[in-house]
Amino acid sequence: MLRRKSTTKLFLLVLCLIFLTILCYRSYSAPKCTGGTNRSTKNSKTTRQHAENIWRLVRAETKSHDLANRLKPLFAALTTDTNEETSPKNDVAAAKLRRLVRNRFETLQNPRSDTCADARELVCDVNKDCGLGCQLHHVAYCFALAYGTRRRLVVDSRPWNYVGPWDRVFEPVSNTCVGAVSRRRTVWYDDVDARETRVVKAPIFESLDSRRPRPPFIPLAVPVDLVDAIRTFHRRPSVWWIGQMIGYLFRPNERVRNRIEALKERLGFGHPIVGVHVRRTDKIGWEADLHQLHEYMEGVSEYYEMLEWSKPVEKKLVFLATDDTDVWEKAKETYKDYVFLHDESASRSAKKDRFSLESLEGAVSDIVLLSDTDYLICTFSSQVCRLAYELMQTKHTDASDKVLSLDDVYYFGGQENLYWRAVENHVPPENDRSQIRLEVGDLVTVEKMGPVYWFDMPFGLLKRNNNSPVPLRSVRVESTVLGYTARVVSRLDYENEEGNPIEAVFTFPLDESATVVDLAALIDGRKIVGIVKEKGEAQEAYDLAIASGQSAFLMESDRREIFTVSVGNLPPRKKATVEVTFVMELPTEHDGSVRFNLPSVLTPRYHAASSNPAESTNPTADVTYLPASAIPYTFSFEMRIEADVDDVTSPTHQLTTEHAVDDAGYSVTLVQLAEEHKFDKDVVVTIKPKNTHQPHAVIEMGAEDGVALLSDPAVTLNYFPDFSTADAISELIFVIDRSGSMGGGYIGAAKETIMLFLKSIPDDCYFNIVGFGSSHEKLFKESVAYNQENLDIAMPYTKSLQANLGGTELLPPLREIFKMPSVKGLPKQIFVLTDGAVSNTYSVIEEVKKNAHNARCFAVGIGSGASTELVRGIAEAGKGSSEFIQAGERMQPKVMRMLKRALTPSISDVHVSWSLPGVIQTPSKVPPVFSGDRLIIYGFLPHAKDVKGSASLNGYIGTEKFGLSIDFDVKASESGRGKAVHQLAIKSLIRDVESNLNDKDLVKKRLGGTVKSDKDAIVKLSTSANVICSHTSFVAIDEESEEPVTGSMERRHIPMAEAEDCFGGMASNFAAPPPPAAAAPGGTFSFGGGPPPRPGGGGLSFGGAPPPFLLSTMRSALGGGPPPPPQAFGCAPPPAPQASSSLFGAVAGGTALRAASGPPPAPRNEFGNRAEIGSGDLRPDDAFLTIVSLQQASGAWPLDSAVARLLNISVDELAALSPFGKDSSAPLKSIWATAVVLTWLETMCAGSKDEWDLMAKKATKWAQKQTFPRGMTWVNLLKATCVILFLQDCLA
Repeated sequence: MLRRKSTTKLFLLVLCLIFLTILCYRSYSAPKCTGGTNRSTKNSKTTRQHAENIWRLVRAETKSHDLANRLKPLFAALTTDTNEETSPKNDVAAAKLRRLVRNRFETLQNPRSDTCADARELVCDVNKDCGLGCQLHHVAYCFALAYGTRRRLVVDSRPWNYVGPWDRVFEPVSNTCVGAVSRRRTVWYDDVDARETRVVKAPIFESLDSRRPRPPFIPLAVPVDLVDAIRTFHRRPSVWWIGQMIGYLFRPNERVRNRIEALKERLGFGHPIVGVHVRRTDKIGWEADLHQLHEYMEGVSEYYEMLEWSKPVEKKLVFLATDDTDVWEKAKETYKDYVFLHDESASRSAKKDRFSLESLEGAVSDIVLLSDTDYLICTFSSQVCRLAYELMQTKHTDASDKVLSLDDVYYFGGQENLYWRAVENHVPPENDRSQIRLEVGDLVTVEKMGPVYWFDMPFGLLKRNNNSPVPLRSVRVESTVLGYTARVVSRLDYENEEGNPIEAVFTFPLDESATVVDLAALIDGRKIVGIVKEKGEAQEAYDLAIASGQSAFLMESDRREIFTVSVGNLPPRKKATVEVTFVMELPTEHDGSVRFNLPSVLTPRYHAASSNPAESTNPTADVTYLPASAIPYTFSFEMRIEADVDDVTSPTHQLTTEHAVDDAGYSVTLVQLAEEHKFDKDVVVTIKPKNTHQPHAVIEMGAEDGVALLSDPAVTLNYFPDFSTADAISELIFVIDRSGSMGGGYIGAAKETIMLFLKSIPDDCYFNIVGFGSSHEKLFKESVAYNQENLDIAMPYTKSLQANLGGTELLPPLREIFKMPSVKGLPKQIFVLTDGAVSNTYSVIEEVKKNAHNARCFAVGIGSGASTELVRGIAEAGKGSSEFIQAGERMQPKVMRMLKRALTPSISDVHVSWSLPGVIQTPSKVPPVFSGDRLIIYGFLPHAKDVKGSASLNGYIGTEKFGLSIDFDVKASESGRGKAVHQLAIKSLIRDVESNLNDKDLVKKRLGGTVKSDKDAIVKLSTSANVICSHTSFVAIDEESEEPVTGSMERRHIPMAEAEDCFGGMASNFAAPPPPAAAAPGGTFSFGGGPPPRPGGGGLSFGGAPPPFLLSTMRSALGGGPPPPPQAFGCAPPPAPQASSSLFGAVAGGTALRAASGPPPAPRNEFGNRAEIGSGDLRPDDAFLTIVSLQQASGAWPLDSAVARLLNISVDELAALSPFGKDSSAPLKSIWATAVVLTWLETMCAGSKDEWDLMAKKATKWAQKQTFPRGMTWVNLLKATCVILFLQDCLA
């Protein structure tokens, strides 16, 4: 037996040595990484923790210190100098950030004394019926609320439990604004928009609900602009951030500070020292379990034993804070190897009267001294323990591991659940209640279950968040595209594998143009058809069915684009299929293609304050988000296109297409996904039809038994104009989303887009750039003239833009822009670029609509999470246009197309004249029509049958009148009798009534005498056409089931996939508390369109010296001559040529320029853009972007080395090729450089012409104003330049 124990010890020793050797290797061989978390620091800290854990294991297994002591030298060598705080770089970074945050707090809290009466304030009543720690954490929560809303915090301690006001013990939170606390306060988010109110009262944390929602910036959230910096030196950013707030609030005044210093001196407080907080009388048995003294002292012993690995310890100091004086006496008697320091007066006063001034000062002193120790041992169930730990974060670079809690994990009372995601499967040992079974993708949270003796469960219980089977099994989508509309049927297959009835709740997005027109369910072979009812009636019918033991189905929408399907009382072990049918208009692209978009990603909505009741709740609040790879249900997609098409493509997925002819002889194209759909992006299909620009009308006859407008024929007018005019002079304002979710590839693409935007602005325009998030900032105080001086300011500013402004608050910057007077009476054109969504969408759209008379708004939605309702709503209300960019698509051409629209007068003041009487038109107010955009107008034709009619579109292009007539023929025998046109027209009509845009009296008259109010009209339209809206819902009840469903019904929310940015991170509008994911590898990405360069191709260069015949025959080239056949070039070096001829006869090799050697091309990200590099600057050696940055405000390019690098030659060599001579004047050199650049763009980047077309036009306009030597023109120079560079007339 003795021999067996020795063998066990030896085996343990060998295992430890092997493991530690591996740890040493991993720790010291790990390369350092730049940006994000320092990898070597993280590894070394992890190594130390592993070593400490092994040492504890050895002690526990051997029941002696012998083996552990023999390993001490190895442990000491392993862990020496691996502490994170030994890094001077981290110390400097931490100190700098602490100063920055403290300065922000001081600025927020101390406005100028003469502005205090006008300063916005958040009043925090310290009135919770609890102790000091609880009160301090309540004030910290208020401080986070104040910081997030940019209000000065006012602490009102008049009602608190302790004797005397706040500043009797603490420094005041403001030094400039002092005096009486205002009694005139508005309760947070209660009946008013708190953002417009000067004094707001902070609510008690626990009172926040759907009416007063939890703001996104309360703990454990961290400001987006700080979180990455914190991660470079701290493992728990949320703890660090809370610590800084506590550190600002918990500042003892001078009297208490003197008491603390005197106490330290009296006790002999020094270092090293361990702090121990033993909780005894406060809520033991109710909020916390009882822990014996020896449990605390085990941690003290371990700390000092590990400390002795590297240096001897002469005196083992322990500062003991407790509310029980008996603990101190027992500690001194039992643990004589330690020197215990203790403030007896604090214990006595706490025991006598916890809320006396003496007790308060004693508690403050204990907390300060505990935070000053080197290691803290306590119970995190105690607010005092957590306060001391939080204060430690202000005194160390990283104090995240300087604590041992005997009961709970760290938490902030009332916080949102903090989730971890399982990355490995785990099966716990049998009968081990301390562990749970885990599967990859499970979300695990730590919850406080309540008093221990109620539940017989410890705090810190691990609870699986998705331990029940997800009842949704598959989503099957079938769509039919006819012209510019689509009819989509989505089948949701459910299965209840549980032993009790469930309610499966699925919240999902649809395109804002979609109209849900049918809901049906199939269960046990029975088909249940849904009907549309007023929302309250539908909910009542659903609830009554559930209570009666019937299965029921409910579909509703609180937003135009977010829908929820509830499957109630799905019996155990049963299956059901829910069939949702919707119709949608298909928007057009610039080339006439139509775009089908099926949203798959439901982005969490940023919840801004709103006075609109419709926006008071967050429809995504209960949605669980999983990685796309962890979504447990499947997806299939089929599309049938009933039309002649030229092409079908997708920027998001690989497709398979099959062309066929149906039984009636019509062309049909069948489309399927050629790859598995991962739910991480939308399904987008682009269809190029034939004859896109022909105006036409489609007639759909009414139902013979239809009611109201459904019995009338309906017509849809389609017009896709194609015209162009001269540029219009405008004030151009670019409004860019800089919220946290724009990080990574989004902000990089946005910066490049703004650079193109800046370079494409015509002469005489004015411009500005506004960034928004939780706050907003402008480049210029007001819009400035577009000239070289202002452009030189704007370009560096653009390069420095970061996604660091927090949430997505769009309304405040728009309001400020609208209030600014127009510059010189110029029309104001606003471009909004965002990747997110807000809950106050209606308020934003209403603000745009109010100012549409003096400002035109364009909007761009980036990524799968962008709100179509917000983006399209802004554009429609602002008489502009909208675009959406999905992963796989480039942002720049679409934004440049918008700029072209803004610079091209639209067809405005459009109105329609009908030849038939009584037509009800929708939309009644026709938006501006841009070249390349499709206009759709619906009309209900009362009593029309077998008649011919026409609709005349009239308006103005600039000051010139515009007119167009579209004829149609209403023939009952030839027109269709479907529902799609009617249902889309009804949806449009509902929106008109909601927006007060239509002749509501005419609509109400047509609907019948029972319609009195607008809501009555909307509900009547909705229920008659089976089209749900904000006032109605679909409900279906299984009334034919013979057996009632029994058992307690449990709700199950269907998870959705996380919206990922270009680098795989979840899109979010504020920094969430979980630890950061591994950084994605960086790289450079091609900017221009077309295929990427071939490996080894780095640009163009002369094959040795410039061919001498080029210089000698320059004048011949300028004189013209027969051009060779044009040759197509992509955005890459031309392919290796065969022998060919030029203007000068045969040339060996075919071209005078060849591909130069260089590094292989880096891959593109999903948006086709480069990644951000280092500090965020864009790569200077990227040819296209460099050329963009060099263009001057006039449109010209300088003769610069960067221009020469396009050809891989020197600037002197490029100057020598100039037809004006190497030593020509500066203007002529600039003309030559401009010709070179335009030739290079036209030849090498023809595929991305949408991006640089406006730049080229501006350059051409400038060049044509210049003075040329006799016999030369700009056109001849371009031709000659093309011959010089490519030995052909590539501009022909």
